[in-house]
Amino acid sequence: MPDPGDAPDDASRAPTSPAALEVRRIKAAAHAKLFGGKEPGAQPQKIARYAVLQSLGVGGMGEVYLAYDDKLDRKVAIKLVRLDRDGGLERASTRLIREAQALAQLSHPNVVQVYETGNFEGRVFIAMEFVRGVHMRRWLETATRTWRQVLDAYLQAGHGLAAAHRRGMVHRDFKPENVLVGDDGRVRVVDFGLVRNAPDPDVGGADGGDNVSAEDLERSSRLTQSGALMGTPSYMSPEQFQGLKATEKSDQFAFCVAVYRGLYGWHPFASETRAELKRRVMAGLIAPPPRDARVPSGIYGVLVRGLHADPAQRYPSMEALLADLAAPPRRRRAGVVLAAGLAGLAAVALALVAPRPDHACEWATSFELPAPGSSLAGAFEATGLPFAAATAARAGAQLDRYAADLTRARAAACSGPLAAEPVRERHRACLDRRSRDLAVVTRALARLRPEQLGEAERMAESLPGIAPCFDPDNLVGPVAAAPDLAAALDEARVSALAGRHADAVRQVDRVFKEVGGDPLRAEAAALLGHVSCERGVEHQGRDQLATALNLAITHRDDDLVADVLRYLAGCTRDEAVARLAGATAERLRDPRRLTEVALLRAELLAEQGDPTSAQMLLRDTLARVDDRPATAARIELLRGRMLAIQGGNHEARAHLDFALALLAGLPRHPAVADALEEHARLHLRLGEKPHARLRFGEALAIRSALPGQEAALARLHLALADLAAAAGERSRAHRHYAEAVALASRAPDLLPRQDLARAETGRDSATGPRKPITPPGPLRKP
Repeated sequence: MPDPGDAPDDASRAPTSPAALEVRRIKAAAHAKLFGGKEPGAQPQKIARYAVLQSLGVGGMGEVYLAYDDKLDRKVAIKLVRLDRDGGLERASTRLIREAQALAQLSHPNVVQVYETGNFEGRVFIAMEFVRGVHMRRWLETATRTWRQVLDAYLQAGHGLAAAHRRGMVHRDFKPENVLVGDDGRVRVVDFGLVRNAPDPDVGGADGGDNVSAEDLERSSRLTQSGALMGTPSYMSPEQFQGLKATEKSDQFAFCVAVYRGLYGWHPFASETRAELKRRVMAGLIAPPPRDARVPSGIYGVLVRGLHADPAQRYPSMEALLADLAAPPRRRRAGVVLAAGLAGLAAVALALVAPRPDHACEWATSFELPAPGSSLAGAFEATGLPFAAATAARAGAQLDRYAADLTRARAAACSGPLAAEPVRERHRACLDRRSRDLAVVTRALARLRPEQLGEAERMAESLPGIAPCFDPDNLVGPVAAAPDLAAALDEARVSALAGRHADAVRQVDRVFKEVGGDPLRAEAAALLGHVSCERGVEHQGRDQLATALNLAITHRDDDLVADVLRYLAGCTRDEAVARLAGATAERLRDPRRLTEVALLRAELLAEQGDPTSAQMLLRDTLARVDDRPATAARIELLRGRMLAIQGGNHEARAHLDFALALLAGLPRHPAVADALEEHARLHLRLGEKPHARLRFGEALAIRSALPGQEAALARLHLALADLAAAAGERSRAHRHYAEAVALASRAPDLLPRQDLARAETGRDSATGPRKPITPPGPLRKP
């Protein structure tokens, strides 16, 4: 995506725009006056009492030198500040010295310390702390940083900004080049309050030419004409573009631009020219995050508020902004106390879907979701399964995080371009659908049968992304449906997720009779088709899903189109349909939907004999699930399986080990048994039969204590029987073959026909060692 550009780090990338050429002309004149006609870049021997050691570079404000303070025996950085002579050099110099002296009174670990300031041969010099390190932009470019590392670094810089704001100082030109990342890991803000170089840049001002490219304006940093705009255009707030006074809210805006850019890799108001940049900033046209962003969706909502075109709608202070970025609040509605177990879950579900009065944007700003995950423990522990408590905690944390993100997203709904009609109503409809989704999953988790509890965490992780609701291109679908019909359909969705398929069919049939041509008819058809496929009635499911797809396209319901295509791909086992589902999810920029489609595609590719493509797809998918451990474990398990098929046995083992690590803390969970089975098969490929038998045995012990594991148990008994038969252990082989046959007899197609035949043959032939028959002795009288 095009970007407004950045300031260069050296003179080799000299700008060529008229404004930049003017900067260069003044620079040459200043050097000629100060250093006796020396060329720009010539180095003074001393600046005041400081011995100059070397030049550290040239920036928008002037030259920076490394110098030695022999009085205090320390190295310092000396900045010779460039001033606009046409605007009143003496007055500007006096003001700059006064501000530097005020800054010297500020001592904060995240602000570069100013030691001294004064005049040197007609120029202002500032002696400050010398920091070994690089500026933030270079730090981001020199290595791959996780979103957490980037955010943590900017949070440090934000605390520096907040400290200066408390002292009444405004930076006016916050950007990555004015943030230093020290070799010690500490982040410091530099050039606080020192960026003004015109007599009164905060009042009024002429705009530069709108046809000047944003890149040239970025490189020139600041225009030199009296009354022109001050600040770096890429980070300027709407009020600065208007020539109004820069305030703490302007710093907040620039900070959010920098954080957005650091996290997502592009500018929130990406533009080719200054005219386009100004238009987008003034209109609040914030770009959506990239579709593959690994950043939690709630952070986007925080940044949207900080980037609001109206300063009054931004955060009241930097401290408030930093609090939401560092630890998004999980507020609870006063008076709501969640009881454990089903009653508590029901209360949460009601709170999620309860209607609220709508007065303009009151629906968004007053909305607070309770934490639904807090009441899972009672419902799960009632199953008596060994992993119930741990699963409740992990799945509950996912639900709580999603609820907190959704609360922040709704609070941000009145900000930016999505607050205006007619987009606002569709924006609201999108967020309302996410609230419905959360309520459905929460209620479904309460109704899971014991044999389904192993899927609870994955269900919590599969909720659709919230970020697509902030993309105007996505907000073209149907508006909110009738509440009573939506509630009835959601009840059917709960039954389907909880595995109660007969109940789901009955409930969705009731909805069909009432919806008519309502957009909910598409949702109902999709659910009915999905349930039919789950029940094994594929031909009926395909027809119903085709109807749902037509209706969803007619109503321009892209969310539903993506889901229906995924259901259809799973029902037909058609990888081409799965690719289409992936393309739809990618257009929505929904990483969660993309992940679900990618997992399905990988399975289908493996079935088609293409494990290489499956492995590549899974590798790319893993980057999107760092905050979803159950999904990550599933991906690592599939990667291990695909690599083993390709012959990469040792690499496969590493992925299987990582899958087990991600499942740590889940005692005797079925997913742990899955990983142990894959380990066992890998041992078999490597000829390590004793290890294979051990792993198969561990998996068997886990599954034997769980309900609904008949097919997996039959498979395990057959594998152990084959190992025992190969080792000549006839009795053990007979026992395992007999168990496999007994399990397979309880349900048709539990084992493939050839496996069942092998088990029956093995059971009948491996009868164990015969006892020797002792011939009878002579008869004796008692």
